[in-house]
Amino acid sequence: MPIRIATIATMVLTSPRPNGSTLGRTMDSLRAAGFEPPMVHHDDGRTKQAIRAWIPGVRELMSECPNASAYFTVQDDVVLCRGVRDYLNTWPEDPAKIAICSPYSPAAYMASSIGWHKENRAHFLCSAQTWLIPAESLRRIVADLGHLVESDAVLRGDDFLIGRWAHEKRLNVWFHTPSLGQHIGIGNSAIGPECDCNLRQATDFVGEDYNCANL
Repeated sequence: MPIRIATIATMVLTSPRPNGSTLGRTMDSLRAAGFEPPMVHHDDGRTKQAIRAWIPGVRELMSECPNASAYFTVQDDVVLCRGVRDYLNTWPEDPAKIAICSPYSPAAYMASSIGWHKENRAHFLCSAQTWLIPAESLRRIVADLGHLVESDAVLRGDDFLIGRWAHEKRLNVWFHTPSLGQHIGIGNSAIGPECDCNLRQATDFVGEDYNCANL
């Protein structure tokens, strides 16, 4: 029997962008998708290390919403279709086996059938735009990777680090087909140049006006 997701606490991670903010559009899209007003975590963008901004943000989110069943972290350059919150009402498997679920899927992760599918790519994982994370998995991520916030080392992307973590812990990473979101920040990245390729954008996004209850 599917395990219900009772409550989702949401955070938008925002950082300065060279060609202007996309935060307002993301916030409007989240509202239309059915999410309660999210917590917004502002990063000054100076570190150029996404994990060092993401971990303080999720720590704050867990502190504000300690009893949530799941945590949804969204970058400030994403739009979603309508009804995503209601669509995310059950886990694709036992949440004890899940690292993350991403309703946004870049073109390279498209599957042949509608619904969730696993993409266990270890450190080759690409895409951190929308992560729905079981509460216990997020606590484990912060416990295991939280020290990176204070590290002086040059770090890989948060998708690399958490993909590798999921592989080490034998937890699954899930993506959705069709994509329920789109990455709108190509050419306006907060962390530097970003190519327009099938690892960065969805080609099967159903559209902001589509209600995913119809899937």
